[in-house]
Amino acid sequence: YNGLLHPDPMGRAVAREWWKRAAATATELGAPAVGGPLGAFSVADAAEPAIAERRSSELIDDLFAACEVAAAAGLQGLLVEPTPLPREIPHSVEQSRRLMDTLRGQTAVPVAYVLDVGHALYRPLYGPKVDLVDWLAPLRDDIGVIHLQNHDFMSDAHWGWPDTRGTFQVEALAKAMRATSLDEVPVMLELFYPFELADDAVLTNITSSVQHCRAAFNP
Repeated sequence: YNGLLHPDPMGRAVAREWWKRAAATATELGAPAVGGPLGAFSVADAAEPAIAERRSSELIDDLFAACEVAAAAGLQGLLVEPTPLPREIPHSVEQSRRLMDTLRGQTAVPVAYVLDVGHALYRPLYGPKVDLVDWLAPLRDDIGVIHLQNHDFMSDAHWGWPDTRGTFQVEALAKAMRATSLDEVPVMLELFYPFELADDAVLTNITSSVQHCRAAFNP
């Protein structure tokens, strides 16, 4: 969970090794890029400004190194996923912009964001009026992938459709992408299920979710 911001040096070393292996795996699979969340401060580190600043600086160095690893593996890019926790980097639009200003044009492969609709619309952190355009408009040139899930705006649920617990409207995403000229950005359905759920139930929900999302993007 702490990833590249782990409080222990060995923990950060393990995270660096994970990125190396992830790049190698992506190459083996024929994927053009690799990525994910970067990491989170421990509670103690987040409470110490000097430590947090040092960890943040080290994270930038690790990102440059991860891009070099990705390039050496033959990948075309590295993807970073913003998350809705203040101890993680990046967790806000402004922090995402600052990070990209530091990286853009300076890395061995381009860096882009994976924007998850459940993360971006998390109301306990961003407020009840948060809208997808709040993220898509300022970050539009740096968004490489969008993760789509059904959720209740109060949790990172990753439900499918239909699901009475979820209230996210896929049409809202389609509209926001058109409004910000991001129609061509890939959208990936990212759903989570209980481990013990029967295979047939999982496949049925995935199928209905794909059909639901296709209809929303192609009315």
